[in-house]
Amino acid sequence: LTGLEEPFAKRTVEGDLGMRYSASGILNALSKVELEKANKTYNLVAEVTKRRENVNFIPTTSFDYKVDLFIAETALDVAFSRHVGKTKDVFTHFGTMYYQTGKDLTETKYVIGTGGVLIYNKPQTILTKIKSKPENVLELRPKNPKFLLDSSYILSAMGLLAEVEPKKALRIMKKMLIEVGEDNET
Repeated sequence: LTGLEEPFAKRTVEGDLGMRYSASGILNALSKVELEKANKTYNLVAEVTKRRENVNFIPTTSFDYKVDLFIAETALDVAFSRHVGKTKDVFTHFGTMYYQTGKDLTETKYVIGTGGVLIYNKPQTILTKIKSKPENVLELRPKNPKFLLDSSYILSAMGLLAEVEPKKALRIMKKMLIEVGEDNET
């Protein structure tokens, strides 16, 4: 490990990756090849522009839901890639060694998702994008977490309550957070 040890519990927010106001961040996050491929399927530039310019946009067609699903999956994948720890090969006279930077999230047991696109689209499909990937084994992403959904938007309130009543906040979250699996996709 390098640098200071990261805190056990940590929340980060990506202001440039989003579904409406910052949807254009998705265009910047994709490689040229990925963007060309997405444009063939979704005309992504036009769809992102439509969402950014109409932040109250709510999907009504199957195509709109597919575009939102693609944007959400991409945003989550990019955000996790930025925040998980990574290993890199270091060649020494003792052979190859692995050098880790950042937080190792491989054994993370739970991931909590919140937000409209997760609540009203396909939470399991979207959240699966955070899991470890065979094509990028050097990222220390969760291997097999359970997914919980904050469909009541209680996380921020429970964070505040936890400052004065941590056990009560935990009890409420355990009661209100819904485990998401393939059989209960919305």
